[in-house]
Amino acid sequence: MSSAGSGGSIRFRIHSRLSATATAFSCALHLAMIGRHGNWAMGALLVGMVALCLPCIIHLWRRASVGAARRVTATALGMVALHLVILCAGGSAGHAHSGAGNLADISQPSTHLAMLGVMVVELATAMTASSLAGRLLSSERLRVHAARVS
Repeated sequence: MSSAGSGGSIRFRIHSRLSATATAFSCALHLAMIGRHGNWAMGALLVGMVALCLPCIIHLWRRASVGAARRVTATALGMVALHLVILCAGGSAGHAHSGAGNLADISQPSTHLAMLGVMVVELATAMTASSLAGRLLSSERLRVHAARVS
């Protein structure tokens, strides 16, 4: 819909790349969890989720857009909600797997901390992406208004 224009484009580029970096960091955290789940299906799901995030990371890095920022925001908030459900359900939400002592053992305090850490990263990702979308929309509205006035 909108992309960063020439006015203030360096600020948009920095903000967009910050959002892309936060998203990439979140993906890296999820990839780091693959071996800890002890389940090949969960590992495949994590790789698939990361693969779905890559186009938006690349898009945000190259040129900011409202669409990519909104997708990143929605995905990050969805991940926060999913991890919150898993924590509140105590593992009965399909996240508890066999193999005591791995990250998927939801009863372990270290698992709670790891999931809370991922949630913090996801919230930061959503915050950078949603604020970028808001700035891009505001910039677009100003350009449309200026074109009408001229």
